[in-house]
Amino acid sequence: MLELQVKGTISGTIAIDDTELAKLAQAVAGANAAHEDPERQGLTGAVAERYMDVEFPGRWELVATREGETYTWPQGPDEYTNFQIYEGRTPRGTIRLAVGRCERTEVWGRDRVYLITFHITAGGKRPLCEFLETDDHATSREFIAIIRGNGDSGRGMYSPGAHLPGAYRKLRIETYSDRIAFKGAWTKQAVVAQEDDIDSMLNHSLIQAEQRFDIRPS
Repeated sequence: MLELQVKGTISGTIAIDDTELAKLAQAVAGANAAHEDPERQGLTGAVAERYMDVEFPGRWELVATREGETYTWPQGPDEYTNFQIYEGRTPRGTIRLAVGRCERTEVWGRDRVYLITFHITAGGKRPLCEFLETDDHATSREFIAIIRGNGDSGRGMYSPGAHLPGAYRKLRIETYSDRIAFKGAWTKQAVVAQEDDIDSMLNHSLIQAEQRFDIRPS
């Protein structure tokens, strides 16, 4: 039996027996589950997929290093001073992702090193994410990557407080403009990772691959 003392305009005691208390606890648990479960929120199809968990590999294994690797964007080519390919195995299959490191170039008002992640196949590579030096990289050794996948286009970003795909609960999330303090920097959610935290970089890239491009381990 639970008794609650109520004071205010009307004073009194509310008694709740054990049966009713159990029903109340069940209702609270259901409300919390609805907050996490896209189906209970009425989300279906492609929208619901964005909120489902991605299975991360137990570990990412370095399987190859390439010299002289490049990638040509519409604005020009990238040349990677370091290009490492990792393999991850999940219950659903195997996937290969790579991290390419570029020399400093001017981005958001200063010269910064940046890293590009790729999906690697026998036929080539597809860019997935960019990790950029934070403003305090000299002391923190941290990089930041914007999270995309919101909206019908799949390119939309997530405002602070917006629901992210469930797998992002396992990664460190901050606001991009808090770490890149420059006019016009996105006030959107982003992943932060230490320079040597390859697992976080590749796990973010795996989420983006699945959510945005329907690329999955196989």
